[in-house]
Amino acid sequence: SEVIEEIGFSSVLLEPIDNAVFSGFVLRARPKNDMVKKEYHQYCYCSNSMRKEIQKRSSMTTRALTSGPMLSQVCVNIPSKKEQSKIAEILIKWDEAIALQEQYIKKLEEMRMVTLNRIFMYQKDWTDIRLKDLLMEYSERVGCREIEPVAIGVKGIRKRSEIYDKELSDDYSQNKVLKENQLCFGIGTNCLVYDVLLENAVYCVSPAYKIFNIKESIDPYFLKCILDYNNK
Repeated sequence: SEVIEEIGFSSVLLEPIDNAVFSGFVLRARPKNDMVKKEYHQYCYCSNSMRKEIQKRSSMTTRALTSGPMLSQVCVNIPSKKEQSKIAEILIKWDEAIALQEQYIKKLEEMRMVTLNRIFMYQKDWTDIRLKDLLMEYSERVGCREIEPVAIGVKGIRKRSEIYDKELSDDYSQNKVLKENQLCFGIGTNCLVYDVLLENAVYCVSPAYKIFNIKESIDPYFLKCILDYNNK
């Protein structure tokens, strides 16, 4: 990964696959014995404590890297097989509940997009206005104030504290201030990302982002819906 916080993700192949191909950046291994149940392995390696132990042993140049010898030094807490089964059973139920919730959310997102299509596709009598006529660029810097940083991604505005285990910088003074009903654009991994801050809050974003005040002639949430429709 390009950042240390993203290193150490893992997964256990629970079902047999005839042929599987992995990236050169993926480390693979097999259990030496049956001391640990495979379902317990799955959750143990995904825990924050295990990932932090892996991250400690990772080197950082342009990318955060780890290796087999580094991983072999990580200690794993192993309960009895009976406890392993109980832990895995509980966590599997949570995973199943989360999967059902994700399916429900996906269905709601699809229904929202259908509604957007029905609203925006057939409104021929609406007035076409250039985006630049609805926005005014805004560039207030944080300075010496303490303002919580956020990131803009495909899931919209998210607090950095909810994405990363630790702060990526000690100095946010050059960050831009983001306020309620402002539109923020940024560059994601492979696409343009944006969101409108609809909550009554003040955050800060990277200086690389563009922030705009939304003119009173258009509702902020309505503008977000238009962008969502055109970005589908």
